[in-house]
Amino acid sequence: MNNDCGPRRPGPLLQVIVFSISLFLGAALTPTPVRAGPVSITQSFRWLQAGEQEIDSTYIVSYTSLSSRSEKWSIRGSLSWVKWDADVPVEPVSSQSGFGAIYLTGGRRIWDSAKPRNNFRTTGWIRLRAKIPLEQEQSALGSGKFDWGASLFSSTQLNRFLVFVEVGFLELGDPVNISYKPLASASLSMSYRPRSFPLYPLASFLISSSSIEGASSYSEISGGFGCSPSKLTSLSIIFSKGLTSISPRASSAIFFSIRI
Repeated sequence: MNNDCGPRRPGPLLQVIVFSISLFLGAALTPTPVRAGPVSITQSFRWLQAGEQEIDSTYIVSYTSLSSRSEKWSIRGSLSWVKWDADVPVEPVSSQSGFGAIYLTGGRRIWDSAKPRNNFRTTGWIRLRAKIPLEQEQSALGSGKFDWGASLFSSTQLNRFLVFVEVGFLELGDPVNISYKPLASASLSMSYRPRSFPLYPLASFLISSSSIEGASSYSEISGGFGCSPSKLTSLSIIFSKGLTSISPRASSAIFFSIRI
């Protein structure tokens, strides 16, 4: 079947332009000045054991991120590095490593409700995101295509208990001979920060629709702990378990952040 007459998606360059214009237009229309917030540098490493049954493979994924958030706006940029190894030889390569993509996220706060007497506060953010590939073709490092999406993120704090919820969608670029469906996802994270104890527990659940027709959805559950050695630094260790066939069987991650 010839689909040349069907609707065509905007090219990567046009999508980047639209993404940038949306952020700058929002900044221009905001009734209050946009002030720069503190800058944070985050380094993370995640080890994953793939969920496919045909090939046993492992990934090490690193993200180096730079972010800033003010009262009204947030911006984040990340550079990913991936190392992939297959226990069973796979043609043409059985291992691969290198930089995968640049990730950009811009956010705008849309509500902030606080009740100091009840130690309660909830905030909501709209986030736009984009992935700019550093690879020209699909590989273990990435799809080689531009992705973009949006989400609604909210945080709620009651005394020392915190809940984070995010729902969104992601439009995936289609590699050669593959047609991806847009992803819909939702996540729930919880934490409790003791007043006089340096460690605090972390737990989360993530679910996402399938990007390929007929494939199972993606879901995983995670748990771990975090600590803040100082007011400017934080460290977290997370362990995850995949709940479906396309989810990683198991993974572990470490996050270190410093504010400058």
